[in-house]
Amino acid sequence: MTKYFSWARISTICWFWFGVITFRNWSIDFRFELCVDILDYLQELVVFEQSVTDSLDKSKSNSMTPQGQCRLTPLIQVIQDMATLYDISVRILFRLHSKLDTDLLSGHRQRFLKLFEAIKMFFKHAQTFQYFKTLIQVPTLPEVRFLYSKDHN
Repeated sequence: MTKYFSWARISTICWFWFGVITFRNWSIDFRFELCVDILDYLQELVVFEQSVTDSLDKSKSNSMTPQGQCRLTPLIQVIQDMATLYDISVRILFRLHSKLDTDLLSGHRQRFLKLFEAIKMFFKHAQTFQYFKTLIQVPTLPEVRFLYSKDHN
């Protein structure tokens, strides 16, 4: 069953992402809930990309055949959304870690790290497709250590 997200909230994030993003005026509760919504959205994107790549593997399609390209085309938007939402979630989690006790955020951290590994693996796999090489640049994700964020501020 698909969970419905607060699309208005996520579109607000995207609006703020392009230069207007300031976390100073956002309450901790809002950031906490926003982080949950973004992680939910990232989880749905991971499930979607896994189903697409699984269907590609089963059909023995090549990424340069018309059938393979038809299956891979939706993943272009998925890659762009994942990269942007990953960036936003890292910023929010760093801010939450600077304001809250690390024990309160252990669930967020564990969930994020699980998603991080799935997204990193997907990006690494997507970089091997010739089809993506001609259309977009698939990002590589750096390691993130939230427990040390207070030391680096």
